[in-house]
Amino acid sequence: RLGRLDLTRAEVLTALRGADIFHFAGHSVVDLENPARSRLLMSVDPTQALFSSELAALSRAPRLVILASCESAAGRPSHTGGVASLAAAFLARGADAVVANQWRVGDVASQRLSSLLHTGVQRGLSPREALRAAQLAMLRDASPAMSAPVAWAGAVVFGGQRPVVPALH
Repeated sequence: RLGRLDLTRAEVLTALRGADIFHFAGHSVVDLENPARSRLLMSVDPTQALFSSELAALSRAPRLVILASCESAAGRPSHTGGVASLAAAFLARGADAVVANQWRVGDVASQRLSSLLHTGVQRGLSPREALRAAQLAMLRDASPAMSAPVAWAGAVVFGGQRPVVPALH
């Protein structure tokens, strides 16, 4: 649990070792010309960005990765037959599930969707089921800003057909 706004790459890489769940809430930059240069921004210091190429070099990815950042699922077709993206870097290192965004997302909507997603995962739902339940809850939200598809429909899950944690009944 890091939870600070001034993280270093080294701190995050250390925390990723042995983590079962990694939730990144922040900003990401997608480089369509060179996907290995796509990055998660750890702080306002650009030298602390965590690049897709570094993620792809992890010895092991967490079982569940949640990238609550803009365009973290976006990328370009790769020569191996997928999409080279931040999400794909975690999948390549063995993540069971990656939840990421196809487009820009607002902070408040992203926080709400993430909270609902975590609730579902903690209840024993698979990441796929938890994301669906979270999106349906957002759709039914009384606030037009939360129920608008732009607030929740960009979130996608890769993998995630099995629960990550046992149900807490």
